[in-house]
Amino acid sequence: MKKLLILLSIYLIPAYTLVSQDIVVFRTGEEKEAIVKKVGITIIEYVRYDNKEGAVYEVLKDDVFMIQYENGVKDYFKTPTNVPPGDKKIKEGLFMDTRDSTNYKFVKIGNQTWMSENLRYDDGKSPYSPNNTASCDDCGRYYIYDDAIKACPAGWHLPTDNEWMDLEMEVGMLESDAIKYGWRGTPPGQASQLLKKSNPGFDLRMCGYLTQGSYSKKNPWYNNNLKNEEGFYWSSTPYQDYKSAMTIRHFKRRASIERCDERKKSHLPVRCLKDN
Repeated sequence: MKKLLILLSIYLIPAYTLVSQDIVVFRTGEEKEAIVKKVGITIIEYVRYDNKEGAVYEVLKDDVFMIQYENGVKDYFKTPTNVPPGDKKIKEGLFMDTRDSTNYKFVKIGNQTWMSENLRYDDGKSPYSPNNTASCDDCGRYYIYDDAIKACPAGWHLPTDNEWMDLEMEVGMLESDAIKYGWRGTPPGQASQLLKKSNPGFDLRMCGYLTQGSYSKKNPWYNNNLKNEEGFYWSSTPYQDYKSAMTIRHFKRRASIERCDERKKSHLPVRCLKDN
């Protein structure tokens, strides 16, 4: 009987290690405490060790240097050799905002990693469209500037005007055009490459902006202006040193993108950019 118990305990140990902590080490040096679910041909799937029932994350195998499994085994991955020099490979994935457990898609474009969805974080002051309800569409929430600058999750931030220009140049805009104000672009135009369902996966939404229709504290409601027609997005940079206005990006159903100003009290959507 004693021998049987010993044998059972030996065979039960591997089953336990399957749900214990692994370490995913990325080529950037970042380490994640995880439970690895799958190592595929090109994709690695894992869940966070501190949130085992949470979102399943997918990362490109090319981005991972090593997995150290709970039992001590280390699995190293070769440096990718199939990416031509200078090729800025686009990478997509999923992350979770730990403040409210909301999952967001992200996309890497050049050296930047952007949310490919509008921010939906409830800061208690920023409404949904078309009114302040308990549901939300893909436009997310609308923030005045003072709230937008604080709304992105840890490790992410409201992009600067220069960071928007970096994105525009990455998808083909010449610097001589990018630094101008007003409608600008380089033929055939860059707006279409950032629109929803277009490459490189930025998935821009034409969400318009909100204006307050009722100032009741108990039941405020908002009008949604130009939804499905135009898009307005904050940057964190003042407009030509005007303290009351910020530089924004304005999109219409046209190839060019407007670099213009908007007053701080306007309600606009937010796209967050990952910290370097």
